[in-house]
Amino acid sequence: MKLPFSLSVPETRAWLPAVALILCLSMIAIAAVALFTVGADPESGPASLPTSIAAQGYQGLKRMLVARGHETSTNRFEDGSEVSRADIEIITLNNDGGVYNAAGTSAHFRKKAQEASASASSASEASEQASQPASDAASSAQSAPVKVSSELYTADDGDFTGPDKRRSDHILYHPLGRVVIVVAPKWESGPAPGNPRWAGTPAMISAPQLRRMLAVLAPVSSQPLPDTDDDDDGASSSASAAALPPAPPGKGVYDDGDAIFTYDKVPYDVRQAHTEGPLTVHGVAGQSAFPLDMAVGAIGDLQTISGPNLAPVLVSPDGRPLISRVTVTDGRQQPKVPVYLVSDPDLLNNQVLSDPRRVVAALEILDRLSPAGAKKRPSVVFNLTFNNLSFDHDLLHALSRPPFIAVPLGVLIIGLALMWAAFARFGPPVAEEEGAALGRGVRVLADNAARLMAISLKEAKLGPAYAGMVRDEVLRARGHRLLGPNDSPDELADRIGTLYGASESYTALKSKASNLLTVHQLIDVVQKLHAWKTEIDRANI
Repeated sequence: MKLPFSLSVPETRAWLPAVALILCLSMIAIAAVALFTVGADPESGPASLPTSIAAQGYQGLKRMLVARGHETSTNRFEDGSEVSRADIEIITLNNDGGVYNAAGTSAHFRKKAQEASASASSASEASEQASQPASDAASSAQSAPVKVSSELYTADDGDFTGPDKRRSDHILYHPLGRVVIVVAPKWESGPAPGNPRWAGTPAMISAPQLRRMLAVLAPVSSQPLPDTDDDDDGASSSASAAALPPAPPGKGVYDDGDAIFTYDKVPYDVRQAHTEGPLTVHGVAGQSAFPLDMAVGAIGDLQTISGPNLAPVLVSPDGRPLISRVTVTDGRQQPKVPVYLVSDPDLLNNQVLSDPRRVVAALEILDRLSPAGAKKRPSVVFNLTFNNLSFDHDLLHALSRPPFIAVPLGVLIIGLALMWAAFARFGPPVAEEEGAALGRGVRVLADNAARLMAISLKEAKLGPAYAGMVRDEVLRARGHRLLGPNDSPDELADRIGTLYGASESYTALKSKASNLLTVHQLIDVVQKLHAWKTEIDRANI
């Protein structure tokens, strides 16, 4: 069947450069994306996060600081070792901020409770009469809340067992800044149900939930978990699983399976009062660098927090604390650097962009809280580890930072070199010089003959043959043909050499070529014959 049209496929040389370009650029793009986005700020939805552009986020504050000339950075490492220390560290708490202990209930004593429940089940099977009560007791034990320090969890407590010791120690004793500013949460915000890219209607956070989150502002102590030997006695197991060690007054106790932690149950007084119109707040005389009267614009539903470990430095019009300095009670070690609690996040979040007065007030708050001796534009680090945006040290993050970044950069350079080499290989085909129409078999035979002569040390015998080849090329180039058997080509070559001013005669060179003993003598004669031919060719131009 003959087609009405012809199909033509381009030659390989026409599309191979494009394929090489696409492959090389793809490799470099993948490496660049992996290196330059691994440590970038994560994208966040409409939530109360430092990286969010929603009304309850803090991206506007960061951009204002950058525009003002502050050096800003973000920390996503749990230990903060990869971030240089800044003048101010800002920690924003949110309703899913990971400030609680990871275990929802006591891991160690939950295991003991399961063992006790299993022992109770086996005991109930022994007696038919006690089977039903034991079953009821087991079911009620499964549905009852877990005991901690002889205090039942309430429905409002949820899965809260206690603050995370690592978070508390970071704020009080291992900060990233010379001043720490902790911004309390106020809003429960998230994406809209119909459109996840839009912000939903925020709701104010409940006071009990806020108190639990603020538990990280007090020290958390720990002690090793006591060793308990498992035995076959169900009563002993039940007794060990009954409760944690009793907590001192005003304290809470929990364990994570490895240690027992004790934390302060601070009775924070949280108030959320509706306000209208611009507000003028007041600095506490002798306690802060804030002016006695400071305009902060209009803030609806003003939130204030007071507590025994909070010393007010800026108060609302009715005298309630808006900004307080955190202290440690009971004569324990005080924080390593000044730690401040901002009671209302609307003083610093993106809502300040709605009013120029609020923008001025937010920047003035940071200036007033900056450490003594700081430069005119103090550096600021936003700590994202309190917002479930942290990551651990891994190979990819290590390779994206000095000095290990030299390894992927070296790979990129090698990739560019390979791309250049690939393009250098392609192009128009190189024209081969026309020569004798020798087949592959003839060339193989010639190579074999040359190798055999080299092995037998007979290369010197090639001298006369090379001399005759050079002579014939000279005669053929000038159109000379031998007319008879009596004509001597050597004499004709001598006459041509004399005519064109050759420095040596052909006969003398041929005589030397016939009396060779070593390869070095052969090379010398070959060079002279080539020079003789070159002199004739140049004289004929």
